[in-house]
Order: sequence, then structure tokens, then C-alpha cells
Amino acid sequence: MQRPRQVIGIRTAAAHVKTLSAADRTLRGTYWYDLRARDPLAAGVKRLIDIAIAAPLTLLAAPLFLFREIVREPRVGFRGRELEVHVFRGRVFKSLPQLLDVLEGTMSLVGPRPMMPSEVERHDARRFSVKPGWTGLWRIREGREQDLDREYVNEWSLRRDLAILLQAVLRLGGPRR
Repeated sequence: MQRPRQVIGIRTAAAHVKTLSAADRTLRGTYWYDLRARDPLAAGVKRLIDIAIAAPLTLLAAPLFLFREIVREPRVGFRGRELEVHVFRGRVFKSLPQLLDVLEGTMSLVGPRPMMPSEVERHDARRFSVKPGWTGLWRIREGREQDLDREYVNEWSLRRDLAILLQAVLRLGGPRR
């Protein structure tokens, strides 16, 4: 008989997105998963993988950074915190500068898509229980983004992150939704 999955996190009761402290913005009544508490070793390895992959990719992309204008756009990330992500002005390789956000630690290589503030109310708040990702299920699979985000959060593992990264690389240059 399979043991029920234990949920580890904190519960909030904020009425809307509001400041709970100088460092924490959160969403109403959300039960936040904390991957670091659920599997601290795997969460640490995930961060090391983020750095090990994002650092060389950033160095390879550095020439583009010199010739394209990088701007910051508002998004909502982990635990509903507001953040600004790096993007190229225009459409070609627009999210490539988000590798800087991965290195900074505000994003991960794999996770839910970084949400625009105007989109927050239309999505399940559970998606904000992990860092937003440079790529994720939303880029490699068809389906409702909300369902894919919920699936990612509920079934997170290092093995799954690596599989998503591999599939994203294989689809590189293919059609994007």
C-alpha cells in the first residue's frame, strides 16, 4: 500500500497580493510547497544543476548580450513575489537573458512559466510554490498550462527536471506555443 505524499510548506492568509514582510509577497490562502523541506538534498542538487548549465550557456550567449538590448519585465515568481526578469527587446530568442535570472537564483532552469502580474488571477496559486522556470512542461507538452503547472509541482523530481530539459533541447527550434 502506497503511503500518501506528505505536503510540507507554509500556509498564508493574505487577502490579496500584499507585503507580509519586507522580503515576502504572497497570495491569498495558498499552501506553499517547499521543495527544500520536502527533499533538501534534491533541491540543493537542482540549484547546482541550474548553475552548472546556465553559466556556460550564458557565456556562449554573451556575444548576443552585447548586440541586443536587454530589458527587465515584471513577473510573479516563487511564493507570489514580484520580480523582474531579463528579456531581449523584440521577439528573437527573447527569453535567453533569463539565464541571468537563473544564475541570480530568482528562476530555475525548469519550472512553471514566469507569470505576468495581469495573469495571476487566472491561474492556480500552486504554480507559485516553486521558482518559475526558463523552460518547463508548458514548452514541451500540449495541454492547459494550469494543469501542466499543477502536475509539475505535484510530481517534481530531479529525474523529471532532467527529462524536461532534455526534451526542451530536442525541441529547440521547433514550434512554440
